[in-house]
Amino acid sequence: MQNLSERKTQFEIWESKAKIFAILLGGLWAIFTFTTLREKYQVELKIAEQESRHVALKVSMAQKIIPSENAGKIGVSIIVSAENDGIFPIDIDLSGEELLIVTKLGSEVGVNRISVEGEYPARAFNLITKNVLRSLSSITVFPGSSQDIHFYVEVDGPGVYFASFISIIPDEVLYLINQQEKGDLGESVAEASAWGAQLYFRVD
Repeated sequence: MQNLSERKTQFEIWESKAKIFAILLGGLWAIFTFTTLREKYQVELKIAEQESRHVALKVSMAQKIIPSENAGKIGVSIIVSAENDGIFPIDIDLSGEELLIVTKLGSEVGVNRISVEGEYPARAFNLITKNVLRSLSSITVFPGSSQDIHFYVEVDGPGVYFASFISIIPDEVLYLINQQEKGDLGESVAEASAWGAQLYFRVD
């Protein structure tokens, strides 16, 4: 019959073997979990990359000075370019009252603040019907194409100007953005609900 010392030694041996087995099992589980999560992450990353191409509109602006027929005024042509890199047609709403506003900047009045000396709203035009230049209410940018939206505004004189273009994103486009960007979290896009672009320029 084994004495207490021998049984204690055997117990310690089995205890050591159990600990080694537990460590090995834990290591194998960690490797399995890491591999599984990595594969899942790679799949989700690929899906996210594909979805990011669904709604992908790039908006940029440029300006050109045009002589005005009105005394004391300077004409400015502003071109808003919208390029659709996605796979869905995108409608841009051009009916907003503050779609494009040009402001003349004044002097600095504080930290991160500059005074505004003048404000000049502009509208988009493109069709001449019965000798009248008609404004656009919307424009569609198809996948793989770009559209230029032309604005004309007259400003009061030389200075530094800031042009801001803001167009509300239609509900059907917001739905697509929600599906591709935040659908997994059950959230919705509330703040980023407009296409936009800004431009600083000088009139000499």
